[in-house]
Amino acid sequence: MKRLMVLVLALSMSLALAPGQAHAAQSLTQDAVSVRGDILDLTRDYATRFDDNVTRAESRQLRTMAKQARVQMNRLVRDVRRAERTDTRPVWRNAYATYQEVRLLGDTRLSEAREIIEPHLGFRERLQAWSDMREVMSSMDSLGRELAQRSE
Repeated sequence: MKRLMVLVLALSMSLALAPGQAHAAQSLTQDAVSVRGDILDLTRDYATRFDDNVTRAESRQLRTMAKQARVQMNRLVRDVRRAERTDTRPVWRNAYATYQEVRLLGDTRLSEAREIIEPHLGFRERLQAWSDMREVMSSMDSLGRELAQRSE
């Protein structure tokens, strides 16, 4: 559940401002790639972990969500990389807009995934899933703040 929630929550990374703009931008991409990896790992885990506990239709739905998250996260990482290379305000604005879209889609998918998976989780699993989700969301929110700052 935590893996799927992280997938769904979609998507941003953290970065403390570094002294050099080039270094900070590079670190932002590295963070984006790291969060993307965490999200994809979680989604793959949950798409397969609950396969025996959900119906075939629900399983297909979870796998579709995982694929959609991969596509969206790849797009976000590409936009952050592009913004780093050009380092212009309009390109940073585009990266931030992508983040906002991915974040909104992630929230929607999270709600859908919860409806599917939560009935199959015990109390401890739900708590662990919530904890993992909060950790990833914190990183995603940090990325959003950094992108918003660079787009101003």
